[in-house]
Amino acid sequence: CGGGSRYFPCAWVAIRILRHIGCTLPIELWHAGPGELEGGVVKLVEPYGVTCRDAAAMPGGERLRGWALKPWAVLHSRFAEVLLMDADNVPVCDPSYLFDAQGFKDTGALFWPNHNVTMKESAWEVCGLSAVPGPELESGQLLVDRRRSRRPLAVTAHLNQHSGYYYKHFYGDKDTWRLAWLLTSQPYAMIEAAAVPTAGGEILFQHDPSGRRLFQHRLGRTKWHLNSPNFLHHEMMHQEQCLAFLAELRQIWHRRTAR
Repeated sequence: CGGGSRYFPCAWVAIRILRHIGCTLPIELWHAGPGELEGGVVKLVEPYGVTCRDAAAMPGGERLRGWALKPWAVLHSRFAEVLLMDADNVPVCDPSYLFDAQGFKDTGALFWPNHNVTMKESAWEVCGLSAVPGPELESGQLLVDRRRSRRPLAVTAHLNQHSGYYYKHFYGDKDTWRLAWLLTSQPYAMIEAAAVPTAGGEILFQHDPSGRRLFQHRLGRTKWHLNSPNFLHHEMMHQEQCLAFLAELRQIWHRRTAR
């Protein structure tokens, strides 16, 4: 999900990096109407095997914004198996091999752990659940087989569609995924390696099932910016290539606005 002036530059970088590191999987870029992604921008990503999907044009998706758009995108994707990536997430290498991970094959859902505790006690109460021990979930990336996850996906979408109420108890969408799987007694697999933030908490590094670093999730104010300085960190891979893709987009933007 990545429309608008804040998230499209991030989505552009993520798309270009995926192709740069050899990922050939088809990509859906979800957005919330023409105000977020107009026709000219749609044409920019089409050459990279990207189909743009407008949630606002779908019944029930008209009011979805921000975090709430993520479970909607998974629920209504045309793909049977979905790797959801936040727009500000930069993979280290082609993540296609995750679809063959044993935990995903066994359960139909592979999640990644959060690096801190965000779950409020009221989150359990509002869902009618007793607190369940175990790592909380970080939703900068997750892998779901829609065919085996229809019930928990429907619950996740419900919790986010009514975010005005539920987000008082949750930290955005991230808590809703684990709670929905628990509410429906649906099994899931969790990556064992801990999430590792940089010292200042700017970037969150996540790993694959073997413990190898795979995702680099830029948090908060460190999202990619088109017309202002970008945060750089010595531990992040592909930074120079990301900056090159941003420079390319900046030139395209300037040509468009100069007409």
